[in-house]
Amino acid sequence: MKKILQIALALTLALAGTLVLAVPAHAACGDTTAEWVDPLLGSTWSGTVGSDSMVVTLTPALNLAASVVVGDLGLGVWVHDYDTRWSSSLAGIWEYHFEVNASSCHGGKVTAASGGATDGLFNIFSVSMTRTG
Repeated sequence: MKKILQIALALTLALAGTLVLAVPAHAACGDTTAEWVDPLLGSTWSGTVGSDSMVVTLTPALNLAASVVVGDLGLGVWVHDYDTRWSSSLAGIWEYHFEVNASSCHGGKVTAASGGATDGLFNIFSVSMTRTG
């Protein structure tokens, strides 16, 4: 009887392990690049860097990033892997390196994000942004 119970327990555990492995993982908000940057249209964002206003456009072609911080335009590139990062600079006048994570998603798109930015002098600022397009 003990042997039968051991076999039944082993089969139950094996079956339970198979069922757990068969359940697909659910993606979290912001896991895919397309949630951040529409493959055809790109994305635009507004928000703040510290207490300064900013507007950001991320393009699908060549991963270009255009950032306007308090009226100054900077250009750079973006990348998405475990979060979304981009740089923007204007010919030695100013420079920022941004890193943000998704705060909320709706309709398959990241709608808000937050994180930080470091300027060319290594000052760190909080970043908060909302998708506008």
